[in-house]
Amino acid sequence: MTGLAILDVVIGLAFVYLLLALICTTFMEWIAQLWNLRGRMLESGTRRLLGEEAAADPAVTKAYFDHPLVRTLKDGERMPSYVPGTVFAKAVTETLRRRVATMATFISPASRAGSGCRSWPRW
Repeated sequence: MTGLAILDVVIGLAFVYLLLALICTTFMEWIAQLWNLRGRMLESGTRRLLGEEAAADPAVTKAYFDHPLVRTLKDGERMPSYVPGTVFAKAVTETLRRRVATMATFISPASRAGSGCRSWPRW
């Protein structure tokens, strides 16, 4: 007790608000961990970033989360709640590079077929 009633009230209220904030934060962290909210939010953000937000089958996002660097961050089947920037950059780069290489194998024969069609006589 300081002797000043107003100071005692201010200190008491500050302590009560601090205690209430800590209890609420602990409760919210527990819920976020229980329902894997950060992992689902990370997956949703990654889908949006890779342009597959509305896709029914997000193939690039699945390939990204199956990348060995990202897979090591998973806890069983639960999505990681955080991916370091360097890991994210390497995994996205390698995933997209593999994706482009796969697409090139399909595009190359199609472009040759198209150039062969150009030599046909016009009607």
